[in-house]
Formats: sequence, structure tokens, C-alpha cells
Amino acid sequence: MMAFAGVNLGKFRILAKAGFCFGVGAKGKLTLEVDADLIWEFAQWVAYQLKNINYERLDFIDDEAFETLSTIVSLALESGEELKEYMLETTRQVANYAQNTWEQLESGIEAADRRARLAERIDTNPDLLKYTSPDTKGQLIHQLIQANAADIVDPRGQEWDPRDSSFWKAGILTARKKAIIQIFTWVQSQAEFDNIMQRVIPTIGGPIISSEEGKRRVQAFLDIGEVDWPIVSFFYTDFDGNLQRFYEHLRPMASKGTPIVRNDMTDYLAQDDTAPSFDRPCFNETQCRVG
Repeated sequence: MMAFAGVNLGKFRILAKAGFCFGVGAKGKLTLEVDADLIWEFAQWVAYQLKNINYERLDFIDDEAFETLSTIVSLALESGEELKEYMLETTRQVANYAQNTWEQLESGIEAADRRARLAERIDTNPDLLKYTSPDTKGQLIHQLIQANAADIVDPRGQEWDPRDSSFWKAGILTARKKAIIQIFTWVQSQAEFDNIMQRVIPTIGGPIISSEEGKRRVQAFLDIGEVDWPIVSFFYTDFDGNLQRFYEHLRPMASKGTPIVRNDMTDYLAQDDTAPSFDRPCFNETQCRVG
């Protein structure tokens, strides 16, 4: 079992049972250190381990360590800063900093501006989401579905690129909705989709909700300004319908030992259930590379 032990001289410190590293029978604990400059590589490795077990609980890392890593990734994605900027001394410090930041995103006077910048960052570079955990994805979605009057009148909330189909249709907050869909394009299975919906909550590590409730919250936002009337609906965006189609398109279980790819690519459906080399040490995607 691994547990987050804070940061020391710019290194992510992890406590691990010796048995995890050296096999059954080994006693005691080890302190593992991941250099701050390599924390993103560590996050990628964890993302692959999640995919290989279809987004169930990882046995080798405790909840607090996993939530801390997911929180650091979320904070970095929101701000555009490097992950090491949020590697504080203790898990409590990371959690407190994140909670204060996310409360401002919901209730602060600059909340609408920060949500708009988050959506822009995702739309500009959706690959940032490739190695995010369900916890990080759910928290980002929670932020993006918050809206007040300032969000509605902010021109950045609308899609202004004529190359995008939503530009030509009536809708509200289309750019924000597009960012949410971008998050879902990196979902690897229906199991991960359900996990994300359970984590559409204000803070990572908070009480989870049912996947049905999470889906209701997301769909309620995507449905703002959309019309379901026959014929007329053709002239309106259909982000709510897009989300349901995404779910139906997903594999029930994630492919093992294969790269993480967007689920709207041919490569996604072409992946084997298990990569032929998955059981050969140093010959599967998750051990040989993280790119």
C-alpha cells in the first residue's frame, strides 16, 4: 500500500510497504520519492493502472494519496501552472488550498471569469485531459456546470469558430458545453463514465453521489437553452443528446495494456480487449512507455 507523505526538497514522497516492492514476506516500509519534475510521469503511470483494472480501486495506493494526486492535477489544469507548484508539505495543506480555490470558483466575484478561462484552456488543448483520473474529470465538470448571470452574458461562453457546428446553431454557453464534451472524449469505458458521474462534486475526496444524480446535474446544464421540439430542434445545439450517444458508444470495459486514446477515434474501437503483450513484463504499453 502506498500513502502520500508530503513533499521534501521538491520531491513527492510516498510510503510503501516493503511487500509491495519486494514481494510477499518482506517486512517494514520504504519511502519512495518522485522528483517534482517527474510527477506528471507518475500521474500518467497511475492513469494506466486505473485503465487496466477498468477504473476500480487501486490496491497499491491509499485513498488519501490518490485524492492528493488527483487534486494536484486538477489545480494545475485549472491554472495552467506546473504540477509541482501545488506539491505542498502535507495532504491537508493540498486539500485546504484546493477547497479555498474551488469555493472561489463557485461563489467569488471572479468565478465566471475563471470558469471561462478553464473552458478556453480545455478547448484549446483537450489533450491535457488524457491522463486525468475520474476524480479530476468529475471535479472539472462540476466547475464547468456552475453558472450565474455573468456566465450567460460573457461572450467567451459562446462558440465563435465558424468551423464548429455549434457556431451555426442556437444555444447558450456553447463553448462551455463543448469543453465538457471534450472531457468525456477521454473516457475509456462505461465504468469510467459512471465513476466520473459519481464525482461531479465540489471537492475531490468529498462524499460521492449516485451516477444517476451526477448525470442529471450534467444533463441539466447541457440542456440549458436547448429545444426538443420536432423540426425546430434542428436549429438548436444538442449537447445533451451528444452525451447520451457518447455513453452508448463506449466499451463496457476498458482495454488492458493499450494506449489511452480519444474515444471518438477509430483507434479506440480497434483496440483489443487485452493487448497481446500485456502479460509480458516490459513489453506492454503501461510498462514500456507513458506517452
